[in-house]
Amino acid sequence: MDSYTKVTTKWYGSRIMDSIKWILFWFIMFIVSFIVLWTNEWTVDLSTIAKNSTVVDSVKIDSATEWKFVAVTWEINSEEVLWDNLYLKAGKYISISRTVEMYSWEEETKTETEKNVGWSETTTTTYTYNTVWTESPDDSSSFDTSSGHFNPGKSLQSVTDTVGNSNIWAYNIDTPSIKLPGMKSITLTKDIVVLENNSTWSTSLVSGYLYKWEGTFSNPKVWDIRISYSVLNNGTNVTAMWTQTWDKITSFIDEDGNKIYRVFNWTKAAALSTLKNEYLFKLWAFRALWFILMWFGLSLLLWPISVLLDVLPMLWGLSRWIIWIITFIISAILSIITILISIIFHNIFALIIAVAVVWFFWYRFVKQKMDNKEKPNEEIKVKQNNTLEKSEEVKEEWKEIKEVKEEWKVEDKKNTTSVGFDIE
Repeated sequence: MDSYTKVTTKWYGSRIMDSIKWILFWFIMFIVSFIVLWTNEWTVDLSTIAKNSTVVDSVKIDSATEWKFVAVTWEINSEEVLWDNLYLKAGKYISISRTVEMYSWEEETKTETEKNVGWSETTTTTYTYNTVWTESPDDSSSFDTSSGHFNPGKSLQSVTDTVGNSNIWAYNIDTPSIKLPGMKSITLTKDIVVLENNSTWSTSLVSGYLYKWEGTFSNPKVWDIRISYSVLNNGTNVTAMWTQTWDKITSFIDEDGNKIYRVFNWTKAAALSTLKNEYLFKLWAFRALWFILMWFGLSLLLWPISVLLDVLPMLWGLSRWIIWIITFIISAILSIITILISIIFHNIFALIIAVAVVWFFWYRFVKQKMDNKEKPNEEIKVKQNNTLEKSEEVKEEWKEIKEVKEEWKVEDKKNTTSVGFDIE
């Protein structure tokens, strides 16, 4: 194991520019996360389609199920033999997978950052180099210190192969065209592998692996390789799903374009369970991945604010944590809302339920509250109208009283005039 340390200082102006130049990229990522979260809910659960397949007899072909989506359970067999043309001897396999790992250099990076007076930033990066067995060796030209840590290309590649033709009793299968179930690793012995030795290489079996090396088991060298095999054995119990066309088979494709043309381990129930688990894994993996990208995108959009706040010593580092926490909460809320709305719009039953719930709450709380507000207003209006009516009646009464008084005055005047005349 080797370690190297590199110390760099970045001035405040450079830090601000670095935080700004990625804003457009992370803004696009933030927007794209909404689109992917929305469309991810369109993922089809193939198990709901597969459960409608018709179970047919594997021994004889029934013309009644021709051109129908069927499921057949039996052993998968082939008259062919299969090997990898190198170390694994020919055997009765439906498919084989050779995994090749190389002993190679791997770079690990550890970074520590410290704020300085004057708002600059010092970064200490430690590069550690270890040797590991890996199927995909790193490109050593990208290492910070490539000298002494060179990874050559693999001398042998991983490969997967299948027999050309197989059958599940009466049904013939073009094996390379159909998706097969997962293979199981096999323990390598001298009976099933070919060992070779020459002046440069030696091969040996150790702990279930076939090693091809210049070094030894206790002291391997970079470029040494180790090989393991996985196989699908002839005679494995499987369930296959497809469209039946007499004794041949084709892909089943429904009206929405969803395709099933596959062989599963064990029974139809196990096949449905496999499809269900694959659906849930993909659904939640994409939800988690794009929530994280939304969170990162939103956080790094606000990163320039954090850099600007570093001018205050009391906020060194604290502003970053505040931004991470706030953006995590915001991203979680936005992701949940996006997912729920997408589920509702892509499921007619969910949409009906959502509309019913909204209508219930609107009617139960909003409308009744509005009605309760309007009811007192109506009562007030009625009282006001009654008051107005009464006031009008009072006015009329006063008017009548005034008219009567006027009549009395006229009569009094007449009487007064009449009495005076008689005296004279």
